[in-house]
Amino acid sequence: MKHPNADRMEEMGRKFMAIHREEKMSSRNLNFDESFVDEKSRCNTVACHGGWGCVIFDLWTENSSLDGVEYQEYTSGANAIADFIGFKRVGGMHFNSTYFEDWAEENPELWGNEWGSGMFGLDGYISFGFDRKGECTLEDIGDHYIQVAARIRQEDTKNAAS
Repeated sequence: MKHPNADRMEEMGRKFMAIHREEKMSSRNLNFDESFVDEKSRCNTVACHGGWGCVIFDLWTENSSLDGVEYQEYTSGANAIADFIGFKRVGGMHFNSTYFEDWAEENPELWGNEWGSGMFGLDGYISFGFDRKGECTLEDIGDHYIQVAARIRQEDTKNAAS
């Protein structure tokens, strides 16, 4: 399986850091238990970093509503993130975010730990090196993406030299 694009991975990390600053985020705002991103109250009702992908990529084009409030499921953001960094959907029933999760699981030395396959799940904070809910912020996730990009570049350089 090919690696994500290192430049795009770093850019995605910077997008997470920027939205963290823009929203003046604290860890309590990154709720891994929520399954929907609420357009009207972005700060407090967002699931994992997949949900914030909806905010970053402005995925409010589908006219979905829950109790009269526009929303988008975190999977839309997860797929947008995966697409942005280079994982394109190639038929079948898989979302392209699944390819990203599979890559992280198969490449723990590049992802940074062996729990990358759960990055879009309820315990996604573990994928970014945290033990408990409420400790992981978008800034931490952005930093993790930037570190992954650096490891991919290092491996690409090593492979080009051999």
